[in-house]
Amino acid sequence: MKFVSSMLALAVFLSASGCSSLVQVPRAQFAAEPTRKNVLIRTESGQQYAFDRVDVTADSLFGTGYQQQTVVRGDGETQIEEVATHIRVPLTEVTSLSERKKDWGRTTKWGLGAVAAGAFVVAVGTSKGDDTEAKPGTGKGSPF
Repeated sequence: MKFVSSMLALAVFLSASGCSSLVQVPRAQFAAEPTRKNVLIRTESGQQYAFDRVDVTADSLFGTGYQQQTVVRGDGETQIEEVATHIRVPLTEVTSLSERKKDWGRTTKWGLGAVAAGAFVVAVGTSKGDDTEAKPGTGKGSPF
């Protein structure tokens, strides 16, 4: 019973966290959903923005986007910073839009692998070990 509850807890954890990947949204589908989460866009001018949440209308998208910028510090070293800015971009200027979605195939593979590994550990840990150990003096003596 302990094994079943452990595997059930693992399955719930994996389904809740899951693996995800960036999925390219076709241009015709940009405005199909009014709100998208975890979005990465590229514009015609070469800019790239990441959004936690973006609102999409028929002709533009807007939200608080994050852009990476290289900053030169006072000691001459460079550092990359993410700068949050409110952005409104016409959809005609967006060259690509990717959205992070759960990849259930990958999650299932990891989940099955974890369950198999757990089953193996439990099977090895609960084996009775019926093999009898050899003891000194129980074998036949030397023929000489």
